[in-house]
Amino acid sequence: MTNKVFRIKISDVKIGQLIQKASSQKLLEGLEQLNIGKPWGFDQDHHPDNQWMVNVLFTLNPNHKLFKDSVHECQSILTQEDLKMIQSFNTSSERQSQGRFFQRTKQQTLEYKLQMKQVRAQNKQNKLKNKKQEIIKLNQQIEELEDASIQEEHQT
Repeated sequence: MTNKVFRIKISDVKIGQLIQKASSQKLLEGLEQLNIGKPWGFDQDHHPDNQWMVNVLFTLNPNHKLFKDSVHECQSILTQEDLKMIQSFNTSSERQSQGRFFQRTKQQTLEYKLQMKQVRAQNKQNKLKNKKQEIIKLNQQIEELEDASIQEEHQT
């Protein structure tokens, strides 16, 4: 097999991400500006999907203006306060057996332990309550059986 058109190993591809939507035409122009020494293997009317073009353009030219604008805008979206707030979220509430994405502070750890103790205590109270109700029902059944046996003795 000869390499008459552009080819790239999948392991060499870097995933590019655009904040603003770029048209197929802009992506094609960005690819055509690159001098790869081989034909691309497609034309204006028959081209690959946009995500493929974004990834290849990012792999070959990560400093292209489409990506520079995206990085600049992305940096202005999140502030340090926003990042701290995101880190404070407990993302592992449903994943007890997996590692934590963000570390807990000492205060969060103490609050979590207190919360878990309260949950365990509530569970124990519920179990005791259920057992007491079960004992009451059993005592009532015993009394009913005793009453029934007493009535049988009186009838005989």
